[in-house]
Amino acid sequence: MLIHRSVYIDIEKKFPHLSRHPDTGEDGNWFTPDGGDLRTAFREALCVLNDDKASAEARVLKAQSLMDATERRVIRQGLGIGEDVSFCLRAADAGHTPHIDMGLLAGHMGSAVYGPKNTGK
Repeated sequence: MLIHRSVYIDIEKKFPHLSRHPDTGEDGNWFTPDGGDLRTAFREALCVLNDDKASAEARVLKAQSLMDATERRVIRQGLGIGEDVSFCLRAADAGHTPHIDMGLLAGHMGSAVYGPKNTGK
């Protein structure tokens, strides 16, 4: 897999809660499943919406962010997508077009390696 750095940076701009830690540059969450987006959006929106000092513009922006996250989750709910698809959808939301070479064979590594040899394909 080859991903240009600009994709990660643009995802961080579109989804700041997935960004790297500002001090260490570690812990970017670009590949987390979509459910985390919605939980984070709710948490962030509630903080701003309940803050008496927050401007009307800030409240509107947070409410819109929450609506966007909710819409993304509803659309994608039940699709059974993993972190790789979540990443590609976020990249697309951030203005990048993912390209997949269907001629390549890539197994999945985790607690087990999945590929044609052990799936019968």
